[in-house]
Amino acid sequence: MVGETISHYKVLAKIGQGGMEEVYRAEDIKLSREVAIRCPMHHGEDAT
Repeated sequence: MVGETISHYKVLAKIGQGGMEEVYRAEDIKLSREVAIRCPMHHGEDAT
């Protein structure tokens, strides 16, 4: 997911994870500012 562009957000780095979600630092390309994005964790992937 890091390095991908989703809608108008460029994912820069994974900054954390909880029980069911991962949190990423991203850049909002339209507004030119950094944001945090929460995404559901994919079951079956390596949770590193």
